[in-house]
Amino acid sequence: MVNVFAPWWGGASILLLALIALRSGGALRATSCVIAGIVCLRLIVLFAAMPAATAASRHEPDLRVISFNIWKDNEDRTRVTRWLDKQDADVVILLEAPIGSENFDNSLRRRYPYHYGCARNGPCSTRIISKWPALHVRHFADNDPENRLGLSALSARLSVAGSPVTIVAVHMDRPWPLGRRDRRLPQMAAVLRQAKAPIVLSGDFNSAPWTVGQSRIVAANDLTIASGTKGTWPSWAPIPLLPLDQAYASPCVRAVQVKRGPHLGSDHQPLVMDFKRTNCGAN
Repeated sequence: MVNVFAPWWGGASILLLALIALRSGGALRATSCVIAGIVCLRLIVLFAAMPAATAASRHEPDLRVISFNIWKDNEDRTRVTRWLDKQDADVVILLEAPIGSENFDNSLRRRYPYHYGCARNGPCSTRIISKWPALHVRHFADNDPENRLGLSALSARLSVAGSPVTIVAVHMDRPWPLGRRDRRLPQMAAVLRQAKAPIVLSGDFNSAPWTVGQSRIVAANDLTIASGTKGTWPSWAPIPLLPLDQAYASPCVRAVQVKRGPHLGSDHQPLVMDFKRTNCGAN
């Protein structure tokens, strides 16, 4: 959890240590300089482990994906459904989607008729909705359809305009109590191992992309970050500070544009992602 805020605590620590070094001498100055160097090294290690952002493509996109943590207590669901309808995406990943709300589900079916959840049987708050029917779906809910206790995920193999892609939706556990989220990382790795390339992985990771464990898992599955460090939380801040919502893609899936959506009653802002698929294979 501490590493999520690394850019802020690291920068503040270096500034404080620099002030101490300037105002002191002898052993205290030397100690401050050594600690500042250790903090700098720690930050370098963290960000070096982070995959490089996918370079933007000049080609026209052929795949639009939206990822949005709606927030289960969102009272502005009508605005959410209207906005999603206007985006005309190929695939939408929904986190904390309302369970048992027929009005919400039915309002989305005109644009996105195919709905898949993280649980094999029964409703689930992590969903993939799509214009395109799934060729294959895997459900990975950890006996927790509202994702309060663990990993909530699913993957759907879709043929979008005749070209296959696997969409993996993930909602990771909160980082507190300390260490609990780390136990879910092997589960996320298992989800990715079972997914067939090319892959677009997106969702609410409740962490930052520069954390070592997470960046190693996506790199091991030949995925690079498409969303960069674009902040999405908290949405009520003038500038959302933390990139808790992220997207990763296979090498042949290039980001044309990734942008934040508007504030829609959730503490997260949605990600709207346009991709171009090149030489991804035919199966």
